[in-house]
Amino acid sequence: MTAFPHEFRNLNTLIRAEYGNRRGPQPVDVTYRVERGGQTFDAPPRTVDVDLSVPGAVNPGEPGTANINLRPLQIFGQGSLVPNELREVHANQDVTVSIELWTVADPPQAGQFIHVVWSDGTVVAPPFAITTQLPGDTITFPIPWSVVAATGNGPQIVHYFVASSATPLPTDNISIAPDTTVNVIDAVTLALVPPEFLRFQTTLGVRTWTCDSLVVLPRAVAPARDTFEGRILVPADPRFQLGQQLTLVVRAFQPRVGVVREDASVTLTLPITVAGQVNGYTFVVPFDTLRALRLTGTVQATSSSPLVGGFLGRGTASMNGRAVLSRDYCDAVPVPALPPLP
Repeated sequence: MTAFPHEFRNLNTLIRAEYGNRRGPQPVDVTYRVERGGQTFDAPPRTVDVDLSVPGAVNPGEPGTANINLRPLQIFGQGSLVPNELREVHANQDVTVSIELWTVADPPQAGQFIHVVWSDGTVVAPPFAITTQLPGDTITFPIPWSVVAATGNGPQIVHYFVASSATPLPTDNISIAPDTTVNVIDAVTLALVPPEFLRFQTTLGVRTWTCDSLVVLPRAVAPARDTFEGRILVPADPRFQLGQQLTLVVRAFQPRVGVVREDASVTLTLPITVAGQVNGYTFVVPFDTLRALRLTGTVQATSSSPLVGGFLGRGTASMNGRAVLSRDYCDAVPVPALPPLP
């Protein structure tokens, strides 16, 4: 050694052995000795408080590592019995945290607080305060959906820690539970501009998709019939994620109100491209789906696609529809009798 200050490392084993199973701060005298020119010089001792204990279950691992004596948390959506899986039906509602309390020393006691940490590092407030709970009890408490929504869809790594304060300081000892992976599946959505029904007709202020709205592809050779197709535009959005798919679900049903007598749907997809991010996408809707409209019905269009940031974009639009001229469909195919009511 030729210069000061000098830092001694790799003392963890020695410090842990010295601390043993004690709890709380323990005074430890620390000194060092310098040998120079055959002489020994002892430095005056300094007393240092050492505290390797953590609130809650004893951690058998290294200080600061995940405590295997703490049970990982579980997350449930509203009304769900499936752990750690959140779907669209759970969106915009509180989710429930479930934790089975530890059964090893030291037992749960009043004055301890459980803090949930979401995948982006957010410490959810308020924490859960332990009062009269016993070892092995299962505690449940809600956390707001806004915490989930902030990180979007996909796997989220979540954990909790036990502290001796509702507002622990960075210097406080805490006991960290093992991680839990929560799968958020198309549950966090952002609004897309609604799809647009192209070439709709307006009569007395009412917009309707009619035979005149459809694109006619003339027949190639008789007796083939002309082909009729609808066109729906999904407007451009720079948030569309390249390499993903844009999905459009088109549903046609009648009547517009009351018991549905006829119902049909089709799912269409297109790849996200740079051109589509700028110009939007035009989907071709086959007429066979629209036959369910008959004289008066409703057409619904729902677009969805993954967005940058792990979110799911969704847009919805609907319009009155008519697929019949008088007695025949737009393509001159006779309209069959309606199916009987159930």
